Order: sequence, then structure tokens, then C-alpha cells
Amino acid sequence: AMRALIAETEKMWRISAANVRDAAVTASVQRIMHYKIAGYGAIAAYAKALGRVSEAAHFAQLADRDKAVDGELSDLAKGTLNPDAAVAPTGEPAGHEEPATTH
Repeated sequence: AMRALIAETEKMWRISAANVRDAAVTASVQRIMHYKIAGYGAIAAYAKALGRVSEAAHFAQLADRDKAVDGELSDLAKGTLNPDAAVAPTGEPAGHEEPATTH
């Protein structure tokens, strides 16, 4: 699953228009972070259930660290990346372009 998430991130880098690339890649990186957080949380729970308190604390700390990084990425996306992505390369708000033709 992680390989698929990494491949998706690389694909977003390749195919995204310049004005949305940072927002698209950041969203993909956040999906990777969420996957890691879920894994760390599950490991911490299993360790706790087995009485491995030290290991449980370690993995809970890793999950907390990644949650903090995810929060910072969210703030960056909301404050800068998403508003930048909403502006077309010409400086006009996205959605005001001429409709594309399919033929």
C-alpha cells in the first residue's frame, strides 16, 4: 500500500500543472503521513496489549510526531498552497477559463 501511495505522489508531481503541483503533492504526502500514523497507532496498541509499555510509548510518540507534521502541512496547504492552486497560471481565478473542447 505504501508503494502505491509513493507512486501516486510521484505521479502527482509529474502530471500536475505548475499552479497546483505543490498543493497536489502536499495532499499526497499527507495521505502517506496518515498511513504511517495509523500503522504507528496500531503497533502502539498491540504493544500496550502485550504489556510492552516502553515500545508502546515509542510508537505512540512516533504517531504524535507525524500528527504534528500533518498539522503543519494542513496549515501550509490552507494558508498558501490551496489559495495559490486556485489561481490559474494567467492570474485569473481557476474556473474562469474557456471550456476545453474534446474534439
